[in-house]
Amino acid sequence: MKHAPLRIAQVVEATLAGVGRHVLDVTGGLLRQNQPAEPYDIHLLHSLRRADARYRARLQPLIPHIRVGDIRMEREIRPLADTRSVVALTRYLRQHGPFDVVHVHSSKAAAVGGVAARLAGARRIVYTPHAFVSAGTTGRRRAMYLALERVCGHLAHRVVAVSQDEYAYACTNRIVSSERLSVVPNRVELPDLNRHPADRARLRQEWGLAESTRLVGSIGRLSAQKDPLLFVEVAARRAQRYPSSEEQYVIVGDGELMPDVRAAIDRAGLHQRMIVAGFRTDMDAVYACLDVFVLHSRYEGMPYTVLEAMGHARPVVATRVSGIAELLGNNGNSLIVAPGSADELDAALEHLVDPGTRQESGHQHRARLEQHYPLEAMIDRLLEVYQGTGES
Repeated sequence: MKHAPLRIAQVVEATLAGVGRHVLDVTGGLLRQNQPAEPYDIHLLHSLRRADARYRARLQPLIPHIRVGDIRMEREIRPLADTRSVVALTRYLRQHGPFDVVHVHSSKAAAVGGVAARLAGARRIVYTPHAFVSAGTTGRRRAMYLALERVCGHLAHRVVAVSQDEYAYACTNRIVSSERLSVVPNRVELPDLNRHPADRARLRQEWGLAESTRLVGSIGRLSAQKDPLLFVEVAARRAQRYPSSEEQYVIVGDGELMPDVRAAIDRAGLHQRMIVAGFRTDMDAVYACLDVFVLHSRYEGMPYTVLEAMGHARPVVATRVSGIAELLGNNGNSLIVAPGSADELDAALEHLVDPGTRQESGHQHRARLEQHYPLEAMIDRLLEVYQGTGES
């Protein structure tokens, strides 16, 4: 698809995990759409304070083809530091602008970047929330987050939901009107499954696992949003029913709840049954090593870990958060459970004890991604949003 040249700024604070991956996927996809005669001028303005090793590694091949600015941003609300971030970002946007599009990702970049883009006179501001924090809170905290999300929505000309569920949540909670909302589902580049046998053998040897042992895995930040303690609770229940030779568990990731996770594992007597792998960069091998992937989050937008597991033809058990039913389709009806429910999560895992069932479910996931979620379709749809075409 041919598009007019654009000057585009991608602004992100949360450079770790799924949001960081999304921004680099978008940036790389825009580069592939570039026309030699009239190329896009792409600027990536990010804060590297929370950038993980995967983000930094994927960034390197992009650097020769884009302009990169390190704009210091804090995750927490800090008025003085946030004001400095607005000033620095406004200065950059004015110096290198005017920009046709400033695309801000997640709430902190939406607040800081939205104000800066308005002050710098950006022609179009696009905001992708990547999950509304208010969806995972209650009471006064929820009211506070809703108010902030509405401000972010007001600053943008267009808000992009990454799933139909996120679109419905934004409308129902009056974060932004439907006239200024678009849906552009997350998508991923499909991995090469021919590498699975070697990757699986290597990592299973490292972790001391027999090929016949069913490995149930969790991948993600160890934070309140992801609810990793629920996974430990379910693993403790299942460990009483299945011997270690039949089923074991792995939790991959790092974060502020790591001490709590380790303490819960010790209390449950799981230190010989659960691998705490921490942060890893060889994620293709991790997915190849798993037999079942579990998402146990309290809220999401459209989780990249589920997309990645599906791309690796792995069966998925997931909590009923935004984007899950849309991703899994009819194949996942019995494997989608209520957030926070150890009983439902445990019961869903029972559906995947049989190897043949797991293989069939995984193949259906892979085929669904190939048919409905090609990566370039996300880039084409975003370019339509950037240019204001095809809006309804």
